[in-house]
Amino acid sequence: MFKSLPKSKLSRHVDRLNLLSSGPGSVKVSANVKSIELIFKQRTPKGHMGPRRFWRENLPRIQFHNPALPIQVVRVEPTTPEEAQKIPALLKTRSAKIKYLLNSDILTKFIKLTDATPAQEIIHSPN
Repeated sequence: MFKSLPKSKLSRHVDRLNLLSSGPGSVKVSANVKSIELIFKQRTPKGHMGPRRFWRENLPRIQFHNPALPIQVVRVEPTTPEEAQKIPALLKTRSAKIKYLLNSDILTKFIKLTDATPAQEIIHSPN
């Protein structure tokens, strides 16, 4: 998420904050959302790559704009094939099936479920 940042320490921090404060996932959720729980497998085959990318790319921005919102991520490692089939890959605020979806599609579903609104960009890079 923070590739090719500038060499200067101050510029690096400003650009990192700018990446967190803007872009996909920079949303303020409505007050009726109490918490978020994301459940998916540790390994990515069979539809769990989208939830992993959502966790890595979009959840940090959501957390940045909603610091009081508790977000829990559960990564499950099944021991048998039968257990692997039972892992739901759900985003639980209300429930949404996110297996086999891209992180952008998961973000769209998240925004719909939580009635989120786009957040304003906070920091501008001094370029």
